[in-house]
Amino acid sequence: MDDQNKNLILATALSLVVILIWFVLFPPPEISTTESEGSETVAQVEGGVSSPTADQTAVQAENTASEDATVSNAPRVRIDTPSVEGSISLQGGRIDELSLKNYRQTIQPGSDIVQLLKPVGTPEAYQAYYGWAPGAGLTRDNVPDANTLWSLSDGDTLTPTTPVILSWTNNTGLTFNRTISIDDSFMFTVSQSVTNNGTDTQRLAPEGWLERFGEPSDLKGFFILHEGA
Repeated sequence: MDDQNKNLILATALSLVVILIWFVLFPPPEISTTESEGSETVAQVEGGVSSPTADQTAVQAENTASEDATVSNAPRVRIDTPSVEGSISLQGGRIDELSLKNYRQTIQPGSDIVQLLKPVGTPEAYQAYYGWAPGAGLTRDNVPDANTLWSLSDGDTLTPTTPVILSWTNNTGLTFNRTISIDDSFMFTVSQSVTNNGTDTQRLAPEGWLERFGEPSDLKGFFILHEGA
């Protein structure tokens, strides 16, 4: 080993010693819990996200409880195919109850079938939701959302040969229709349309998402909530 390498190693070692001695002689001040929480709140507000107050949290909990009760009491449309069974809630027109007829949770005789989607208000709720985003001149009250109570305008049970049509009319003359169909296996097809019965031009866009609540119980302490593509 030449002198240059020896000097580099020596300088690195001396630097570490100096840093350790500095932290021993001049330790950083301890931050109290109150100061830490206050700093975090300021950072969130500056970044555009404010921490909910106690009143806001109470309102959110009340709204969730109200939605849970409404979903459980709302009328439903049955789903029945050779592969799946379940129902569609007319509140929000959400597909939120779906089970696989031919798959069971264990290999034991009499085991429950696998349930994919579960209504809001049940453990590990999981749903597919479709709606509309309002454009200029419209507000959220003018378009159907998760709490809109749809009417069943055609069909009785969703089967591979019998689609169902949901409809809802707002207070500005817009009539929304949603046609839901399914094949023999698992494929849903959701078609949405809007009829403008008024005289003004309206702007809006379709939207939809899968929404899951809580942490799946079968993770068994594993920290990854999603695996795969």
